[in-house]
This record gives sequence, structure tokens and C-alpha cells, in this order.
Amino acid sequence: MPARAALPALALTVAAALTACAGTEPEPPALPDDVRVAYDRFWAAWTAAGETSDPDLPLLAEHVAEPLLSTLRGNLEATRTADRVTRGRVGHRIEGWEADADARRIVDCVDLGGWLLHSRSTGALQTGQLTGDRSQLTEIVLRPYDGRWKATNMYILADRC
Repeated sequence: MPARAALPALALTVAAALTACAGTEPEPPALPDDVRVAYDRFWAAWTAAGETSDPDLPLLAEHVAEPLLSTLRGNLEATRTADRVTRGRVGHRIEGWEADADARRIVDCVDLGGWLLHSRSTGALQTGQLTGDRSQLTEIVLRPYDGRWKATNMYILADRC
């Protein structure tokens, strides 16, 4: 995913998140309930689409907007063309968040170790995958659309957290 220059406040959030990963910082403030629900629904939609590699799954568009929607659809199309699906669980550890105008920026230590590629046609686990510590410090941006929060951007901030 494309990188971008971080806002000064977000840079502080990321620095705090990296320190928190080391266990020296207190728990970050909880996400507001409506933002947390939207964030969880985004991940549920993305993992559901991955289970069939269906870029046109309506649930995806309900919880994701451009430009992220096109990126995820392209990823799902490539996975489907390669006869693959993703199955399993994605772990989360919210490290921080901030309100930035109408956006909510969530910094999450995303654990992808349990979200694995399988053959779409046979269901067999694909070989050669990394397992174990496959975490990424990720920023997900949510913005309001028609009265609901939707994920619009995703940035990988660090390969491990």
C-alpha cells in the first residue's frame, strides 16, 4: 500500500504505539463505540471476501470506500486468478487512534499469522507461507459516508509490532 507523510500528531501516536508494543506505555484510550463497530465490520467484510476471493461481495462495499475499495478488490481478483482464498483469523491490538477532521485514524498491531492462503479449488493449505510472527503496525483510516463509517485508506507503518 502507498506510504504517505504522517501528520505530526499521528507521528506521536505511532511513536507511542511502538513504545507500547515494548510494554512500557499504559493502554491507549478506547475507540468510541461507533468507530470500533465500524472497524470490526471492515475487517469482517474483508475476511469474508477473502474466504471466496470475491471482489464483488456486497458486504465489502458496505464497509469500505475509495481508494481502499479498489485496492482490496484488485487484491481479491489477483488471489482469485491464482486459485487462492484466505482463511483463518486476523488478530488485532489497537495501539492508538486519533480524530483528524472528519477522519478517524486507527493504529493497530495486526496479526496475520492465522490468516493463511488455501487453494480455492481444493481447500488445501498453500505451502511456502510465513507463519508465526506475521504482525504489521497498520494505520486504517475511517471516514463517514451516508451516516456510517467506512475504511478509506490503509498504511503499513512497520513490518512488525
